[in-house]
Order: sequence, then structure tokens, then C-alpha cells
Amino acid sequence: MSRRLLDTITIERLTRTVSPAGSVTETWTALATVRAQVLQRGFKERLESYGEAEESTIVFRIHALPIEITSADRVIFGGTALNLVDVQEIRRGRLRMVELVCRKVSK
Repeated sequence: MSRRLLDTITIERLTRTVSPAGSVTETWTALATVRAQVLQRGFKERLESYGEAEESTIVFRIHALPIEITSADRVIFGGTALNLVDVQEIRRGRLRMVELVCRKVSK
């Protein structure tokens, strides 16, 4: 394990279940909890129709997993849920890493 993978993140996927009565329940289910390197943190303010919004971007690097990670998933970091907006696979010889670009928008 790389010494740079100092933080822990959890990757979650939204699952939907239908009860016998037909009601749908949505739940975030943990796919994996892994060690990660924080590559970049960004912050910007923007004006929205409902007022000002702050957008934080964090890029994580993790070892590739045997599961497919998509932008429909989310990342939990430091107790905060982040939207996953991009997933990039990186190959360096036999080493496979994945970069996860995440955003948190707060109003």
C-alpha cells in the first residue's frame, strides 16, 4: 500500500427496493471502504437563481477495485456525502489506480 493513501473513503450506491404494497424505498448501500489519496481540493462561489452557492471539489486517487464505479455512485469523506462527477482509470504498467472527482454543493 502506498504511503500516500492516508485517508479513508466509502463508495456508496443508491439501491431501490419495492415493498409488496408497491412503495419504493431508496437507500445508499456501501460498496467499498478504501484508503485514498486526496489529490486536489477546490472551492468556488457562484450565483444561482436561488441565491449564492458554494461548490467544493475534491479529487481522490484509490487502487482500482473489482467493481465498476460510476457517476451515479457517491463518496463519503469525513462524514460528508459527495456527488461523484467523474471516474478516470489510470494505468502505469501493472499498477491500476482510479481518480474520483467529487463535488459538494451547499446553499
